[in-house]
Amino acid sequence: TTPGDHVKDIANICAIHEINEMQVAVKLLAYSFKGKSLQWFRSLALQALTKIGT
Repeated sequence: TTPGDHVKDIANICAIHEINEMQVAVKLLAYSFKGKSLQWFRSLALQALTKIGT
């Protein structure tokens, strides 16, 4: 994958959840203080797959 692919992935996940990149950045920052940013972002992707499947 390329960096451009990752940007598209993030944009797609944001569109599915009806959030914007700034909201994602704020959540990642907040969760990074708790050491859970990666877990949160992974759960967002899994939730996106669930939404697509329904």
